[in-house]
Amino acid sequence: MSKIEPLTNQRIKKLETQIKTLHDTLASWRKAGIPERTLVVLLAHYTKVPQGTIKRVIDGFDNLYEEYFTEDE
Repeated sequence: MSKIEPLTNQRIKKLETQIKTLHDTLASWRKAGIPERTLVVLLAHYTKVPQGTIKRVIDGFDNLYEEYFTEDE
């Protein structure tokens, strides 16, 4: 095993945790009844990222964790 592998595994685990946290946060905002349009506008204003980009990220987030961090049976 090379020295790179443990560091890479740590980074992947950290990324997995961050994606899960973002997924759960987005779900809680939706559950609280915050309109998606409001989230897009606020995030665009705060990050200076175009609203269209933020909308695409939010739209893709529902399946992101399942696609990359769950194993097929």
